[in-house]
Amino acid sequence: MSTPLLPDIRLYAMEWGTGRPRTPRTPAPAVIVLAVPGLLPGLLRSPLPAPGTTVLVPGDEPGERVDHHGVTVLTYEGKLDTPGEDVGLHPDFYLRVDGYRAAARTVLLGPTLVRLTDDADLDAYLADAELALGEGEFRDFLTHPAVQLADLSDLGAPDTGDGPALRLYVAADGSVSHAPGGPVLGDLRSTPDELAAAWRDARTVRTEIGQRPALARYLAAVGAVRAARARGVSRPRVSGFGGRLVARLPEVEEVADAPLLLWSDGGEGVKATVHDPRTGREISLSADAARAADALLVTGDRDTASRYADPQTVHAVDAYFAGIGLPLTPGTTPLAPDTKETAR
Repeated sequence: MSTPLLPDIRLYAMEWGTGRPRTPRTPAPAVIVLAVPGLLPGLLRSPLPAPGTTVLVPGDEPGERVDHHGVTVLTYEGKLDTPGEDVGLHPDFYLRVDGYRAAARTVLLGPTLVRLTDDADLDAYLADAELALGEGEFRDFLTHPAVQLADLSDLGAPDTGDGPALRLYVAADGSVSHAPGGPVLGDLRSTPDELAAAWRDARTVRTEIGQRPALARYLAAVGAVRAARARGVSRPRVSGFGGRLVARLPEVEEVADAPLLLWSDGGEGVKATVHDPRTGREISLSADAARAADALLVTGDRDTASRYADPQTVHAVDAYFAGIGLPLTPGTTPLAPDTKETAR
């Protein structure tokens, strides 16, 4: 028995909690969380784990590790499926699991996974998204570097990478879902292929969320602001949320995972960054280059962008980002004046 490296347990916890992979996947579920320890023998006999699978099981001491023929079993202390819990995943790492409204009222003391637990949480989430989309104001608790939203694909983000090939939750009754509160996909007799088919059949987001495609862009912006705050930028602006760096740009519907332009005004003038939601890559820009980038991102081509920013700078910025594999013209769709997207 041993203790895993701290970075590994953080990775397991956040991949399972958010539904966002950060490493290449194996064919087996990468992380399986058990609600009760008595399910472990049945799980290990089931078709679900395979070499490379990580299983988190409740135990008295956090972070104990045992290998079962290539399946890594790690113990955790507490309840990963219950809001208001401090869950021990390692002797040096505890994760707070909280509901959305509760987290907004809590003084953050460490890593926190925030989950929507009821309709009131959903209403608060949608109201905060509307505020950001319309006014450019992002909630401080949500963009804190220590906070991660759980179950991002259930909140409107693209579900690329999520599902039973990434994470599973086995409830106390033996039912299997992708996350606590998610649709039941099967049980411990199910095969990975059966769970994958059930996931595809059940992949219908809540009506309130499915009718708001702008939420995918909002969640990408939340991640970008969180990354900026981790670098020490206190209140960055995000282009397309309550305004743009360049005035009079047309209203467009942007691709959810297209690069984002962030900027802040300080004593030394505009400081700007392009953030790639797909990879987390960030590129710092001068004020003039930022204006060119804003025009490119919104208009989708350098000729049109040159009407809103210096043409020479637009061409240089366009060529630079294309050359590094991060083009700023991924495509946009013009919005009619009466169809501007909001969360509500």
